[in-house]
Amino acid sequence: IESNYSHYYISLSNMASYFDLSESYTSTFFKEHAGENFSTFLESTRMKEAKRLLSETKLSIMEIAEMTGYSSDKAFRRAFKRHTGVLPSALRNSFSDGNLLIQD
Repeated sequence: IESNYSHYYISLSNMASYFDLSESYTSTFFKEHAGENFSTFLESTRMKEAKRLLSETKLSIMEIAEMTGYSSDKAFRRAFKRHTGVLPSALRNSFSDGNLLIQD
């Protein structure tokens, strides 16, 4: 996942097929070993990279959305807000203001 999070088509179903396992077994196995479900782990991985890109680059929100596996900037903004509590643009502005809105 950490190597392929940028692909918008990554899913539990695709991962189960890749390993020739049932989706149910893959889900249970993943949660037992990762400590959280697949979708939560995937979103956390994507958000970690998104926060890094927002703080270290001047890439547009759309570019960051695409680089972190979202098929649209709208879906990315919604996921980012759900995950962090703030919009990506607000977080980016907080870096330049010196008033960091969220912690890693």
